[in-house]
Amino acid sequence: MPIDHLPTKYQPAARWLRAWCMGDAPALIILGLGIIARGTSYLPPFMSPHAQASHPAEGALTMPTWGVVWIIIGALCLVAAWWERAAPLAVGA
Repeated sequence: MPIDHLPTKYQPAARWLRAWCMGDAPALIILGLGIIARGTSYLPPFMSPHAQASHPAEGALTMPTWGVVWIIIGALCLVAAWWERAAPLAVGA
């Protein structure tokens, strides 16, 4: 194993990092950052005042409100990367 070729003091951290990367955490981080980017695109400084909702559900609330909802869900995904019990809720949202 390549980890065995590292100095002994770095091997535990390398094993932890490998185990972390083989789980759901990296995907949750990518998902969370993408969702936060979508949420910020719905906020007034970035969104055109003439933009319309692209989905019928988006007509129920204003676009800035949906932006806040998306940002909260993205933050939940980032939290779920380290707190595994929140992962089903974050992905489901």
